[in-house]
Amino acid sequence: MTDTQLLNYIRREMQRQGVAWKKEQELFEMLVPSEDWKSYRTSWSNWKKMNVHSLTKSPNIRVAISKTLFFDPNIWDSSSAIQKEAIEKGVTRAFVNISTPLPNLEKIIPTFSMNDKQKKLLSIFPSLSLPQIEETLLTHSDFISRSLPNQNFLLELLEILYARGAYDILIEHLFPNLLSYNRGKLHIKIMEAHTLGSLDKPRYMESVKLLDSIETSEEYQIIDLKTSMLSNLRREHIKDMTLGYDVLVEGMRRMGKMYYELFCYAERYHYYPAINLLYIEVIRTILPNEKSLIDRDELYNRAKASIAKDKKSKSSTTLYYASITEFEFLLLLGDENIVQKMTLLLESLMPLPSLVERTKRQMIEFISMTERVKAPLPKLIGRFNKVIELLEDYEISICM
Repeated sequence: MTDTQLLNYIRREMQRQGVAWKKEQELFEMLVPSEDWKSYRTSWSNWKKMNVHSLTKSPNIRVAISKTLFFDPNIWDSSSAIQKEAIEKGVTRAFVNISTPLPNLEKIIPTFSMNDKQKKLLSIFPSLSLPQIEETLLTHSDFISRSLPNQNFLLELLEILYARGAYDILIEHLFPNLLSYNRGKLHIKIMEAHTLGSLDKPRYMESVKLLDSIETSEEYQIIDLKTSMLSNLRREHIKDMTLGYDVLVEGMRRMGKMYYELFCYAERYHYYPAINLLYIEVIRTILPNEKSLIDRDELYNRAKASIAKDKKSKSSTTLYYASITEFEFLLLLGDENIVQKMTLLLESLMPLPSLVERTKRQMIEFISMTERVKAPLPKLIGRFNKVIELLEDYEISICM
């Protein structure tokens, strides 16, 4: 079940077992006694009405409900049968057959807060250049050491540096100093994997192995993780300059089939594997003896629904990826006015330079691959070079 479906099942099961509440606030406080209702009133309403697949931005809510209903947090990502059994037992234990509760150890577990100097540093980091940030961190090495009191500071610093694309700083100074209970969190592992693949000297295979260690049963998350793994494998394949034409093309053929399988998985037709598939298809199918896996327009048309969905997201990163993917589709499908359209997009969204850099890197990789296999695409490459120039100009202007 999605998280919305699971939350609604909890409601129904509580009602079935005779548990009553008058207002949504009362239900929230029954299930999530550790959080402030005012901070989650809007989200709670959205989680009830919208089909939210995973509360990735509010993992604390999932953990809190798991504690209230006495089930393991992994149940959120388990099969429907397992989820229903856990919820039925949990509701009975928590609200019907109420027994003497276990001692609340949270009351005696030490908590650590950031000191004023750490808070001040976090407030000035967004205005500093990356070299200045690294220099500042080195002069305050006690704040980034691997210790319990530093964990909140390191987690907030992680968000700032990741958004800025400070990947080498993250790998050298931050991830190693997160304690295991933080470094093992799903979203932290994903961020570290993406960081490994984005270094000045990328460590693609380490990224693949880290992504492969993440367990989930949520379908969109599976597609996202597998697509990221495959893309890192593709980059590792391309960077090997010793590979000949036949090996390169065979690798593209195999990866194209895997992107296609991910695209069709559970009929989700998500744009993330779709755009990666199209990049490969455009190169591969112009070569001798290569056949297309899917009609290009059909690929785009199937992916449109997922693009439209993510373009409504409140996350600026998700909105950017959906919007830029739409333009990448148009570019690869031959739109000659793409530079003007891309200019308007950048002016409208004002994305972070780190996001633009990832898009630019994808396009440079595409051009490199066409050169490696001598794919005759002069008009398309010309348009790509114009878009890359536009992205570089944007990066310069936004950093000035």
